[in-house]
Amino acid sequence: MFNEYAIKLTIEDIQEIENQINFNFPKDFIDHYLKYNGGISSKTYFYIEEYETFVEISHFRSIKYKTDSDDLRIEDIYQILSIEKNIIPTNMLPFAMDWGGNLFCMNVETEDIYIIYLDLGEVNESNGSIRFLINGFSNFLNNLKENIDE
Repeated sequence: MFNEYAIKLTIEDIQEIENQINFNFPKDFIDHYLKYNGGISSKTYFYIEEYETFVEISHFRSIKYKTDSDDLRIEDIYQILSIEKNIIPTNMLPFAMDWGGNLFCMNVETEDIYIIYLDLGEVNESNGSIRFLINGFSNFLNNLKENIDE
């Protein structure tokens, strides 16, 4: 299902990053990242019912190890956009991107998955830049489609 992912993670690698960014990842997120550390999915489309449109993932970000095509890992993006620049909420973990650089994020408190549009001005729910997709990382993965005709 995934290719071009980074070096395989250990549970100790994940725990190190959890401690670094002060989050506990959900079990399904950990299980997925132990199998595929970032990369490109064969299923890239997610349908947003509320907006009756599809969004497309370009790639999933890796943890700890970089891929050949990706210079920023999950923890790097989180550090830059949440901690240093205060652009995205600190409870949002950016794990994937679309082709325009917008972020697929998991709210680590609720495990809800969102897309955050960085090109709509200040990031907040009132201007539509934060859009709910689905609850749970596994549900998100299970609802990805290979093409928009599915």
